[in-house]
Amino acid sequence: MGLLDTEHKRKSFRISTVIMTLLLLFLIFFGLKYLDPPPEGGIAVNFGNSPTGSGNVQPTERVRSAPKQTQQTPPPTQTNDIKDEVVTQNNEDAPVIEEDKKPEETKPTPTETQQE
Repeated sequence: MGLLDTEHKRKSFRISTVIMTLLLLFLIFFGLKYLDPPPEGGIAVNFGNSPTGSGNVQPTERVRSAPKQTQQTPPPTQTNDIKDEVVTQNNEDAPVIEEDKKPEETKPTPTETQQE
């Protein structure tokens, strides 16, 4: 029992293989193109409210912003002095839960049948 035991199955396998190969080649050459990060669109507008934007001389080079400084916080130290308050009451006793005792089933003793 072969996988491609009839002529129709062999023909359909060949056709499917050719179509999938062409589709894969089409996607490789004409699709699946993207840039990470995508290129910026639009134009830069100088409003004149930044220190580099004031004055009559327009900058010709791209202005790079300074890296933002982040404050590093030290990791929290673990202390074992954490105390949890336990909520209790002294007014009422706790309810007693009784266990369900199953009655023992007694097996009937076989009785002797009377023979006549």
